[in-house]
Amino acid sequence: MRFFVLKLLVFLSPFLLVISLGIIMDPFKVFFYHEEFYEGNFVTLNRDMVCLKLFERNNSAQHYNSFIFGNSRSLAFKVLDWVNYLSPDSVGFHFDGNGEGLYGIYTKLKYIDELRNDIDNVLIVLDDSTLNYTTNRQGHLFISHPKLTGESVVDYYLEFIRANLNPRFLIGYFDYSLFNIYRKYMRGLFNKSEYCHRSNNVSADLYYGYDQMIQIDEKAYYDRLIKEGVFYSREEITSIKQQVTNEEVILLQEIHDILASHEADYRIVISPLYNQIPFTAERMQNLKNIFDED
Repeated sequence: MRFFVLKLLVFLSPFLLVISLGIIMDPFKVFFYHEEFYEGNFVTLNRDMVCLKLFERNNSAQHYNSFIFGNSRSLAFKVLDWVNYLSPDSVGFHFDGNGEGLYGIYTKLKYIDELRNDIDNVLIVLDDSTLNYTTNRQGHLFISHPKLTGESVVDYYLEFIRANLNPRFLIGYFDYSLFNIYRKYMRGLFNKSEYCHRSNNVSADLYYGYDQMIQIDEKAYYDRLIKEGVFYSREEITSIKQQVTNEEVILLQEIHDILASHEADYRIVISPLYNQIPFTAERMQNLKNIFDED
């Protein structure tokens, strides 16, 4: 039996070594404490995780009472701009997530409520895709933290271990680390920018490195995107009838009830989409039925 165990350990040792290196290197900044998440970093991070860690780090001192929720499109709205239109005692925090769904917005709001933070002001940025996700999303970039969802801690960290073990990621990570050259196969894995993203570690506002590229040479930046075919031709699309699900209604009602219990001053913004798919009339009416129309 001892001999079998030794042979098994020898057989598994390369695999265990790769897992250990992935955890120790912590490219997704999930296993250990990191003072800075974006400085010098080219790996795409889970924003849900980053925002939660920043919230936990600062909340006892800041006493946040004003919040922005949504997916990456919400990052067009900055807390440092928004608070200028709020009462002087407002302390804002940007609690977004990659591809954030309705479930993610609800769990974050519920988490803040359970911590007994005041919720005085709320800005929710959404679109059709936001309302489609009524359960926890899978994948290391999208999954919500167990502190928000109450789901398995093991399953959560396994998502990041699996991402670490992805051969495409491993090859790309060492390739980019050594040569600092962004290659086509790295698309979707790493941030393609000459400049790192920057985070305000108190408000959690995120400033893309692309913004700095635009400031330095706007024409060159957009010429490159045009050449890469980013600005594709858009056909006129009429509103598609979208079935409003029971899960969507329940989550929206839960969000409404939390906001109402705090007598929060809130706004819901329907984000524009580049492909110009209209927000459906059915969903708009459902929002008006649940929330104050004005």
